Amino acid sequence: MKRLLGEPLQFDWMVVTVTIVSTLLLMVDAYNRITASKVLDRTLLYLVIPLLVILLVFWDNPVEYGFTFGDWRPASC
Repeated sequence: MKRLLGEPLQFDWMVVTVTIVSTLLLMVDAYNRITASKVLDRTLLYLVIPLLVILLVFWDNPVEYGFTFGDWRPASC
């Protein structure tokens, strides 16, 4: 399946990786339990594993993907 309607298919490997990993993480969350706590499962599946993929597979800074502490300082009144 190198062609679809005559056009050659070209995919960015990072987009394909994000699509596959996110789909697998959603399926694991829906059908399996990793630990006894659902909170711990979701922290692992939706925070730790995506951070590891960004750091170890993509070799990027997690801040570029939105992983920040945000505006944690109290607003001046």
